[in-house]
Amino acid sequence: MATIELLLGLESAKEALINNPNGIKALIKMVFRVSDHQGSESAIRSLMIICTDSFQAREEAIGAGVLTQLLLLLQSQCSGRTKTKARTLLKLLGSKWDEEPKHL
Repeated sequence: MATIELLLGLESAKEALINNPNGIKALIKMVFRVSDHQGSESAIRSLMIICTDSFQAREEAIGAGVLTQLLLLLQSQCSGRTKTKARTLLKLLGSKWDEEPKHL
């Protein structure tokens, strides 16, 4: 997960992940891994990188169940730092509704 996170520093890697039909879903599956909390933190940071600049990525992540995974993570025994990152990602995902195009 840490390697993917590093690669997401490249625009081409971000585009490839967003355009891959299973890219965001794969990251979401890694968010709540009881056996590997560092992997969870890397998955959250990777999702933050992807979702910060992409409304499409935020929408896809929400549709793929990231909210449930983040809430489960917040109830787990993970580190305080991981929980803080999860809350930050929840706030970022909440901004989806602020930016959603209004239909009149």
